[in-house]
Amino acid sequence: MAELFKLDKIDKKILYELDLYSRVTNSRIAKKAGTSEQVVTYRIRRLQKSGVVRKFYAVINTAKFDFENFRLYLRFQNLSIEKETELVNYLVENPFTMWIARCRGHWDMVVSFTARNIKHFGEIFKEMLSRFDNVILNKNICTVEKVDHFTRAYLIEEPVLKLAYTYAGSKELLKIDDLDRNILSSLSENSRESSLEFSKKFSSSPDTIIKRIKKLEQSKAILGYGALLNLKRIGYFNNIIIVKLHYLNLKRLKEFFDFTHEHKNIIFAAHLLGDHDIDLEVEVSSREELDNLISKLREKFTDIIRDFELLTVYDEPKWDFYPKGARK
Repeated sequence: MAELFKLDKIDKKILYELDLYSRVTNSRIAKKAGTSEQVVTYRIRRLQKSGVVRKFYAVINTAKFDFENFRLYLRFQNLSIEKETELVNYLVENPFTMWIARCRGHWDMVVSFTARNIKHFGEIFKEMLSRFDNVILNKNICTVEKVDHFTRAYLIEEPVLKLAYTYAGSKELLKIDDLDRNILSSLSENSRESSLEFSKKFSSSPDTIIKRIKKLEQSKAILGYGALLNLKRIGYFNNIIIVKLHYLNLKRLKEFFDFTHEHKNIIFAAHLLGDHDIDLEVEVSSREELDNLISKLREKFTDIIRDFELLTVYDEPKWDFYPKGARK
């Protein structure tokens, strides 16, 4: 295991600001962190070089381009190391996978897909089964109704409100051209690239690039900008709490969802249609922290939680809000 990267107060403040809005200028971060722009520039480069920051990305809502999201849960049997490597590589290269989580618990893998519709997803799913069905013991599919994505308030000590983005959900389609697609693709890979860099790359003026990005933001095709972290490097680990709910009391359900917005360690709340209702993705630094969160959920919402499962994520080979299949 790689040695932990020890974050100090300035590092945490920088990461918090980048997770809040990764296109923020270094001078703006410096004012917030109470340090110089030169220090911020050095610290960001160090966080990237050390592998703490995997990439900076745009939160892109593919529902705006007539795509739906699906989540697949897999439990394996007789899976050799060679076959597992083949499966992971296949899913990483698949143009419609957004997120791959390898887990410990009842499920061995959770995969998020984007597809035009249920028929299209069926084609993607059956093609995968034609190659790997013999190593799949159990499978489960849920349709993603919407996802609440929260910023990492746990990075700083002072109490702050988490910024929330909601994607998937209802479709208000947006027509885009090749320049828009190029901008979205680049922002999904590196959201800190400047408009000037984009203008050189795409042979367009900086003013045109700025206007296009603003249009994509205003239309909610781009919901925000964040930082993808290597949690292991900073002593955190990711968990998925799979929740089945009793939909009997709408007031209590609202209180449950309010809790997900307020708790600093809940980073995603995926609202699902299928065998279960909610996936909570939780980032914690210890088992005790995770146990405390689960205890709070049980204590506060025992009347509406029907059942839950816990998965510990040990590897995320792919994480992409704008996979290649959605770029056409």
